[in-house]
Amino acid sequence: MGYEAIIGHARPKKLLNSMLENDRLPHALLFSGPPGVGKFTLAMRLAKDLFCERSSACDHCRSCQNVERRNHPDLRIIESETSIGIEDLRNLQKEIYQAPYEQKRRIIIFDGAEKMTRDAANALLKTLEEPPIYNLFVLVTSNEREIPLTIKSRCVRVGFGPLSRNDIRSYFLNLKHLDEKKADLTAALSYGSISVGLFWLDEAHLLIRQKLAEAILGKTKSYVLITLLAERIAKNGTEMLVYLHFLLSLLQDLWLLHHSSGFAAIRNTDLVDLLRGKRYDPEWIVLSMNKVQETIRAVRYNIGRWLAAEHMLISIVR
Repeated sequence: MGYEAIIGHARPKKLLNSMLENDRLPHALLFSGPPGVGKFTLAMRLAKDLFCERSSACDHCRSCQNVERRNHPDLRIIESETSIGIEDLRNLQKEIYQAPYEQKRRIIIFDGAEKMTRDAANALLKTLEEPPIYNLFVLVTSNEREIPLTIKSRCVRVGFGPLSRNDIRSYFLNLKHLDEKKADLTAALSYGSISVGLFWLDEAHLLIRQKLAEAILGKTKSYVLITLLAERIAKNGTEMLVYLHFLLSLLQDLWLLHHSSGFAAIRNTDLVDLLRGKRYDPEWIVLSMNKVQETIRAVRYNIGRWLAAEHMLISIVR
């Protein structure tokens, strides 16, 4: 099976392999786990495996190439940056009751299934209750709590966890050809997510990270800078969460340094010069970590990002 190129996730790959070998694929799968760990990639690999004209996801035949380009006639990908609405489902329902064009089954992948509106979720539920036999639904989500229980109960859940630091390090060493020092740092900053690691390869993001660290640790003191940083990190909700998790990791590093004398356990190894020789009030560290976690929760529920970021930064800067 063509899953060797997928990093980590031995159990999900083994489960899918078993389903395919025994011809026991259900009508609906729920791929659930943290963002950026390869859920959608594995869903696309499954499509290649089912459609491949030569073997198992050869990557070279016409069908595999069409899946890669997202234009295979029997592959539908439902996705949206904002929400998946009822019109998306109505358009889909016109098609799913017809036979597939080329293959024995059609694959419908919902990337970001948690973004379905209530009406869209109800429409999907009706389809899953009496699914046409030649359709396979794959719901990909990073926030399973937002998927209605009635839909989850009609799917076979495939759980994904964060990738190990070694897996991510190998990815950036062998596929992105980073040097060992850069790969080590990127893996440490990735929080088990390839997409987060790729985010930190952008020098502009690293510059913002550096300025955030300097502001939080009191090296630079400027209300104007805090406002500008808040505006910058709040432009995009997904990116803002990455920056917030960085701030949390920085505060966790401070906590570790407060309780030990070494730098071996810290995550932000490139910021050692900023951290060296400084002692911070442990009560401030705990309160700041709580504030960052509170902001993370607020951002996930679409609270005003800019104001939330500005309020948080003003609250925790030294």
